[in-house]
Amino acid sequence: MSTKEKKIAVENINVPGKTTNVDATKYEAMKVAFLRILPEKSPGLTQKEI
Repeated sequence: MSTKEKKIAVENINVPGKTTNVDATKYEAMKVAFLRILPEKSPGLTQKEI
């Protein structure tokens, strides 16, 4: 890779305090895609539905 990738720290909700650095561009793209499929109102989706 010729250019340095931007990283973002994300926290593991299953292990409080544990963070991992991930590619910021890929993270943002996944976040946008995920938010598009989620209902705006509760109860949301189950893991199985996702």
